[in-house]
Amino acid sequence: MWSSSNACDTGLSSAYVAATATHYCGYYAFDITDTTQTTPALQWKLGGTSGLSATHGKHLGQPWSKMSTGRVLYSGLEKWVGFIGGGFDKSECSGGGACVSTGKGFYVVNTYDGTILWSSTHSGPIGTNDVVNPYMDYALAGQAATIDFDNDGFVDTAYIADIGGNIWRFKFCLANATSCSQSTWSGERLFNSVGNVRPIYSKPAVARDPAGNVWVYFGTGDVTDPTANNAQEKIYAVIDTNRTGTYVKSDLKPIDSNSTDPTKHFTFSSDYPAYHGWYEDMPGMGIKILGDPVVYFGVVYFTTYAPSNSSNLCEKTGNNELYALDYLSGAGQFSGGASHTSLPDGPPVSVQGSIDDVTGKLVLYTGKDPHEPPKPQTGGRTNLLYWRDNRVQP
Repeated sequence: MWSSSNACDTGLSSAYVAATATHYCGYYAFDITDTTQTTPALQWKLGGTSGLSATHGKHLGQPWSKMSTGRVLYSGLEKWVGFIGGGFDKSECSGGGACVSTGKGFYVVNTYDGTILWSSTHSGPIGTNDVVNPYMDYALAGQAATIDFDNDGFVDTAYIADIGGNIWRFKFCLANATSCSQSTWSGERLFNSVGNVRPIYSKPAVARDPAGNVWVYFGTGDVTDPTANNAQEKIYAVIDTNRTGTYVKSDLKPIDSNSTDPTKHFTFSSDYPAYHGWYEDMPGMGIKILGDPVVYFGVVYFTTYAPSNSSNLCEKTGNNELYALDYLSGAGQFSGGASHTSLPDGPPVSVQGSIDDVTGKLVLYTGKDPHEPPKPQTGGRTNLLYWRDNRVQP
């Protein structure tokens, strides 16, 4: 939504209109320091107090995801920023037709005032340090996953999907980089969906293996058409080696997570680097991965939705299942090596877990019934649950 006013309360428009509807009403920041306030103070909206230029405006679509936040090295100093994709727009720039650039961009935002510090778009650049990605043919509607690749306390890598089935890797300054600034930030595809274009609307999951390799997990499924049953969806696990390289499906090993045959799984010592990870077809047409995958204690969890084939409108709710796969091999982790189990009726709300103090096992709560992986989980967490930095400054 766009507006002619900074408050986004007048002159509303569904699209950017130069000189009239230039204020993007998609992302906001509020000051909630004083919890006694009944109305939190508005700090900013995306773009700050001024309207956006036409060049910025034409790349911003419907805001379907949360803003991921973290601190980066910006001109050699600490800067707190937000990361967002361009948002949803169903159009695409492939196939030789007219290109609609809406949604086809990635932005780094100053969390202090909402100004856009850097972007990577299909048809940029927007500013001096912005970059062009001519292969960004699809909108980036999901949330970005961010990591600290070199463990220096600063975000230096972000992964985000587009609705064409690609995974984008954006790189920021590493600790040991010489003369690194925002002018050297870059973006390219980690995974190219060529030959298998299926939409991704969810946030990728990222984890490290014991050797320090970074793995990126993501699944396909069209959230705008959940009852369709005419497409083969997949779950992917891609190894990102030193933040370089673009991989396609043929670079990954096809696995069978329900098989007890280890050759049907991924084995790092024998399969890498011939394969840079693995993928698995969902067991049936139309079974979609619509939620964010989660990696926890060496297991990647994700939920699926399968539409009902019944002609009875009262039976159109479909079926939900929870998958649990070993994050390295892809082997099923439920009883007997099964990869998935049924969920209670209705869509899952969340995937949360707790550690049993006696057994040390992880118990997942998905609704009415807990589902427990069959083996004890050891090692440190692969995701950070909470932290606070008292040095946070604008």
